[in-house]
Amino acid sequence: MIPSRRALLLTAAAAGMSSPAFAQAVPTLAPGDPRPRFYALINQPAPDFAFPKRGGGTARLADYRGQALILAFGGLWCPDCVRDGGNINALARMAARDPRVAFLYLHSRDRFGRWGSVDAYFAEYGYDYPVAFDSTRTWARDTYRIEWSPSYLIISPDGRIVAWRTDLESGGAHDLFAQAQQVARRG
Repeated sequence: MIPSRRALLLTAAAAGMSSPAFAQAVPTLAPGDPRPRFYALINQPAPDFAFPKRGGGTARLADYRGQALILAFGGLWCPDCVRDGGNINALARMAARDPRVAFLYLHSRDRFGRWGSVDAYFAEYGYDYPVAFDSTRTWARDTYRIEWSPSYLIISPDGRIVAWRTDLESGGAHDLFAQAQQVARRG
């Protein structure tokens, strides 16, 4: 049995956020917890992307240059992602109020659970945040090396991956947003 989820925060405090030593930090997980213990692309340039956005247009990494981007990976096929829904919505709202921080949810796979679409899910829960669509999970796994959904990255204004975590329970939305603000201030 998997123990209850707790936030995996693999970023350091502001003073050590870009430390190479920190990039190799391994969190302590309970035996049997299937989540990854580290993220391989910390301090690496974020791979470019171009995906169709909900409502039209294309989301590209270049669209977020000059901002700290919180890039979320998941989908409505994922029970943990659905459980994070309220926190994701709160995180996106915080980002929308700060011009230095952006948020994008990358929905992978063309599976939408019982809702059939992101629009139906948003209508049921009253959510509304930026979503782009990757019809497979292969791209996230192969290009961004995402092994667990949900996963959240912070990409610096200059395009480097500087933080990673796997969920937003226990105040994680506020913590992740505060980290994104720190990253944005650093430029």
